[in-house]
Amino acid sequence: MKKFLLMMTLLLMTLIPLNVNAEYVSAKSGLRIRQSGSLESEILNVLHYGDEVKVITKGKEWCYVHSDKGNGYVATEYLTDTDPLNGMEYLGNYRITAYAYTGSPCANGSFPTYGYTVACNSLPFGTEVYIEGVGFRVVEDRGPSWLGSAWMDLYLESYSACIQWGDQYRDVYLVRSANA
Repeated sequence: MKKFLLMMTLLLMTLIPLNVNAEYVSAKSGLRIRQSGSLESEILNVLHYGDEVKVITKGKEWCYVHSDKGNGYVATEYLTDTDPLNGMEYLGNYRITAYAYTGSPCANGSFPTYGYTVACNSLPFGTEVYIEGVGFRVVEDRGPSWLGSAWMDLYLESYSACIQWGDQYRDVYLVRSANA
């Protein structure tokens, strides 16, 4: 009997199309998935800029969505039907390491800023990039040449945050060239 019910359920699921729309996160700082449609509701997870979600129900202020980070409610105003990363040039999958304040200025002469500065040997100072799952950063520093061209070094708030970050690989997109 259980096998029969399972087979019937699967059959019905293939015959009845679900009315879900793919949308993308347009909030540059990311978007919180909440347990209910309220700012006071528990935060279940965080979506990043450009992440795709399947909208199950859409209201004026809140949408119930399905994503690879779970199901929940997100603010409707921060979703768009066009992928915001499509307009950016894909630079590649970069090795991303991290560094903390050393007391010295960056190679461009400014002091590093958490949430803003990144070191990169292959892009000119002032180039703005988007790092998947990290956010928007600006090239202000350089690193050892042996790390190569597909490498970036994030400036983080502490040495312990750098240790926790470790060595990761992320997709990187060009937002604005230094010459633009």
